[in-house]
Amino acid sequence: MIVNTLKFGAIDVLQEDQVHFPGGLVGLSNLKDWLVVPDPAAEDLFWLQSVARGEFALALIHASKLAPSYRPVLPHDQLIKAGLSDQDDAEIFVVIN
Repeated sequence: MIVNTLKFGAIDVLQEDQVHFPGGLVGLSNLKDWLVVPDPAAEDLFWLQSVARGEFALALIHASKLAPSYRPVLPHDQLIKAGLSDQDDAEIFVVIN
């Protein structure tokens, strides 16, 4: 599927690469489907890119880059909702602005 983005132009993505937030994000509750896109110009930077609205993208960085010892404990029900069986499979990002 092709997603048209303001930052990266048209990108080809697989359905399984999408991250679905059933309730949307705070302030963006109508946008539920997103992609995590690496920034080609900055190794540690990623973008949470809206699938539906190409002009919406939030800058991300791995939480471990800011706080190397940060290891939140995710409740089992949250792992299941995220489609994960093990906490070590989770990637924790921080939105930066």
